[in-house]
Formats: sequence, structure tokens, C-alpha cells
Amino acid sequence: MLKHILVLATVISTVTFAGCASEREIEVNDFPLQAEEPDEEQIQADLVGSNLRWKGGDEVWYFTALSEFDNVSINNKISRGDAIEYDVTFLLKDFELEKHFILEAFLVYKLFNNKWQLRSYLVTSFRELTLQTHLE
Repeated sequence: MLKHILVLATVISTVTFAGCASEREIEVNDFPLQAEEPDEEQIQADLVGSNLRWKGGDEVWYFTALSEFDNVSINNKISRGDAIEYDVTFLLKDFELEKHFILEAFLVYKLFNNKWQLRSYLVTSFRELTLQTHLE
């Protein structure tokens, strides 16, 4: 009889312990992790396959590959609720023309289904990088 009581006590404590673990897991999962804000690498990945155009519609740059990005610099970031606006400067290389360009733009990301998505942009400057530009 004592053996049955010990077995029953062991089973009850195991079930109780497992139940506590499940409750703890539920508490942790009630608060999903906030998506990480896009960084320079994510911005590059999001732009590959995209056209950036001037406000009037003329194409500025079509991003075909990650290797076109020589440098990406986030100059400023404004976060408000589910939106982030980045002021970004890109140093780009055109393999066909064998030239480098500087592109400046505002990029707006919105949080959707716990993922940051590039929603809009505004090109503010685009120029060829020359020795003169580099010395300024």
C-alpha cells in the first residue's frame, strides 16, 4: 500500500510540475517579441529588385544585387508607433559604367504582422561620385 501511495505522489508531483511549466510557457508567449528594427543590411536586402525613382517618375537606380552597395549609412532615424523613417546615404557602384554614385533618400518602414516592411521612399539626391565630389 505504501508503494502505491509513493507512486501516486510521484505521478501527482510530476503532473503538477509539468502543469506549472505549461502555464509559464503560456505567460511568456502572451507577449510576442517585437520585431528588430531594420539595419543597414536589412535595408540593402529590401531594396534588391526595386526601382528608386524621382518624385516625377524618372528612374534613379534599379538595385540588381547586394554587391552594388559599397556603403550604406543611416544618417537619422525617427520612430513613431508602427512607423520608422530613415534618412539614408548609399554609396553605389555601377558595374557596367564602372562608376560610383551617391544616392540619398528617406525610407519609410511600417510594422505589419510583426515584420518591418519598406513601404515608401523619397529620393533627395543622386549624383556621380567624382574626385571633386570626394574632396568636398
